[in-house]
Amino acid sequence: MTKKHTTASSCRPPPSPGFSLLEVMVALGLAGILLLGLAEIFASNVKNATATSNLSSIQDNGRIAVQLLSADIRRAGFLGGNIRIREITGTLGESDAAATCVANTPEWARRLGQSIFGLNNADTGYECISGIADDDPGTYLRGDILTLRYTEALPVDPNEMTLADNANRLYLRATVVEGRLFVGSTQGNAENDIVHEAAEGYALAGHAYYVGDSQRECQDAAIPSLYRVSVGANGLPVSQELLPGVEHLQFRYQINNRYLDADDIVLADWSAVTAVEISVLVRAQCPETAFVSKRRFIMGDLLGEDAYPPANTDDGYRRQLYQSVVALRNFR
Repeated sequence: MTKKHTTASSCRPPPSPGFSLLEVMVALGLAGILLLGLAEIFASNVKNATATSNLSSIQDNGRIAVQLLSADIRRAGFLGGNIRIREITGTLGESDAAATCVANTPEWARRLGQSIFGLNNADTGYECISGIADDDPGTYLRGDILTLRYTEALPVDPNEMTLADNANRLYLRATVVEGRLFVGSTQGNAENDIVHEAAEGYALAGHAYYVGDSQRECQDAAIPSLYRVSVGANGLPVSQELLPGVEHLQFRYQINNRYLDADDIVLADWSAVTAVEISVLVRAQCPETAFVSKRRFIMGDLLGEDAYPPANTDDGYRRQLYQSVVALRNFR
């Protein structure tokens, strides 16, 4: 009997025919649709995340700006408890009220009787702001300027006043009925002495708030910021950046139960201001792709056709307006 021999090759399965061209094309098409859907979901998530981040930043900066301005307005006019401003003497004494801020003198800080002052949509006369070079941070952009003056709440140890860093800093020694204005290096001068156990010395403070150019850009557009001019260690006005994204400031002032713009108040009437209406417009630092908003904001004297931003503005920025009314605690 003859045996039949089988080879290994006879046990192999038949070769697979593979994918047809049509199947490959269908698979690629489905994969493309899936990837396109994933890309749209990713883009949507990025867009939502950007919008959420911008809104959060706008809300934070708007809230902080209003709180900062409100706190300073409430402090305006506090001079260590002194109520006889016109009788303040000392080696310096106070300066007369004026609508100016000279950059290289301490005169602006010494206007103790002018606890509040404003400019309407201009920096005219405020050399400490208008004199900032166009290519330096802090250049004035737009809106109102609000100036507030007071002393710090806590007294200063007389020994600290004569330290080298404080030699030219401005101080007020005060009781309820007496006041002496001087620089730290002269705090021991007899002209600056008050013979009363209640007398305390306070550092002088002054702030002028405005919207300036931060000299930073996003997508070739300048980023605005809230700036303020403060009394420096040498008694001179110094500009400093506070909050990015603050785009506009408007203030109105209450006198005899009427709200007025700064242009409507003569120099002698600023002491009659009893409250301030604050309007702070904050925007995102960068525009959002495909975001469209035709919203315009009414604030201060920007009414009707003067509402901000200008008509037909479509720049992709999210904006939010924050407003408050704050009474002066120390008005006279």
